[in-house]
Amino acid sequence: MAIPGKKFSIFCISWLLLSLQFIACRKSDPEKPDYPAGSNEKINSWVLDSMRVYYYWQNSLPSNPEITKAPLDFFHQLKVLKTDFRN
Repeated sequence: MAIPGKKFSIFCISWLLLSLQFIACRKSDPEKPDYPAGSNEKINSWVLDSMRVYYYWQNSLPSNPEITKAPLDFFHQLKVLKTDFRN
């Protein structure tokens, strides 16, 4: 059974509008602060984001570290030193 032209057009438009509604209603990411390039905050934010992705003990990272520190001090603050690997 073929769908008449007018009904097919209405069906296509309805489907398109419904699809656009689902695409437009997705949750957006919270905005991250924009620090100046080369600042401690910019470098430390990158270090923290990278460690949250790749660091084995990422669940031990502090939730709100002090990102104004010098990058080397900040990195040492984040590291978790595990001496007993059997646990």
